Amino acid sequence: VQLAENRHLENLRMKRELTAPDGGWGYVIVAAIAITNGVSALPVVTFGIVYGEFLKSVGDEIANSALASGICFATQWISGLAANLLLRRISYRTTGVLGALLTFTGTFGISFVTSFEQFVFCFSIMLPMGCGLTLAAMLTAFNLYFDKKRTVAYNLGSAVTIPITVLFPSLGSFLVQRFGFRGANVIHAAIMLHCLPAMLCLHPIEWHVDKQKVAPEAGKFLLGDVERKRKFWEGLGLGLFTDPTYVNIVLGISLCLSSDFFFMTTLPSLLANFKVTIEDTTILMTAFFTADIVGRLCLFGVTACTEVKNRLLLMIGAILIACARTGFILNHPFWPMVACTTVMGLLRCSLKATYPLIFAELYSTKFAGAFSLFMVSCGVVSISTGCLIGVLKNATQSNEMVGHFLTAM
Repeated sequence: VQLAENRHLENLRMKRELTAPDGGWGYVIVAAIAITNGVSALPVVTFGIVYGEFLKSVGDEIANSALASGICFATQWISGLAANLLLRRISYRTTGVLGALLTFTGTFGISFVTSFEQFVFCFSIMLPMGCGLTLAAMLTAFNLYFDKKRTVAYNLGSAVTIPITVLFPSLGSFLVQRFGFRGANVIHAAIMLHCLPAMLCLHPIEWHVDKQKVAPEAGKFLLGDVERKRKFWEGLGLGLFTDPTYVNIVLGISLCLSSDFFFMTTLPSLLANFKVTIEDTTILMTAFFTADIVGRLCLFGVTACTEVKNRLLLMIGAILIACARTGFILNHPFWPMVACTTVMGLLRCSLKATYPLIFAELYSTKFAGAFSLFMVSCGVVSISTGCLIGVLKNATQSNEMVGHFLTAM
């Protein structure tokens, strides 16, 4: 035990002498993030297309879809607890590989399910648990490889990811028509397996930089949050919750992400209440996702030309999205709805592409622990939000009230 502890301390001393390359192999890390985030979105983006008929065959399609999606979202974030423990004991590369294998196993297992409970275990537990581990591992590696160019590099990967996901609904529809639900899912699993080589690209930073003599303060940000603690609660980094700034950030971002997720899941019900036709719904969703792509490309361009505070960007984006949602719910004429939907799509990047960078900016010395605990907190908030939505819907029988509640969040 003493030998292992000495080796661990020696590794920490070596990391203190390293500086972030801000490029080089770091761009391979960016590509790995783009690929993994892209293919991990495949089961979610094609959920109704691929799994709709199966869920209808085992019960109420709408109720089962909502339950499976809610558990999936919560599990991905709660997996931050497992990620926190793993990143303190093994490398981020190994953690990522474990996550990739778990993601593939969960997706492949869906091909053999015969009941809703089995589907929930594979789709809503195994799959998101793996995605959560890969997310924490990728962002930890990314934080080590980039410092000054962190925002530009991350937004570049984000801008590449979204155009990939736009193709998935058409792909899912083609696969289901050609091979059926189970055959399409096997192909999905094969695509998900691309996460494995992406995780293997998360090389230790020692492989790609030269050791330099730097002040301990300058190199300390590379340590992440990997020092072992003798006390269990200290090892989890729970002391971060005594920091009011951290609590404020975690709560605010968790509310924003949970609100975005549940608003998107309730959007079909809102459109049905507004008597929107299938053709008009297609136009609205196309406008939303096209605007999302444009927004991410614009965000990349802005951050490449000037320095932007990600925390401020998220706050402004959240306020403007709340205004656009209110307009969307209150204005039922078609073209005002298109305008509000386009604005929501354009600003969505201010929520989805900034939150990892906020933790990297403010807690670079404790990134792994800070981000992992945020993931757990976000999972708890999402479960609570789902329960509140259920209570509100039963009390008011109004999807509009649910929309206003999510906007207020």
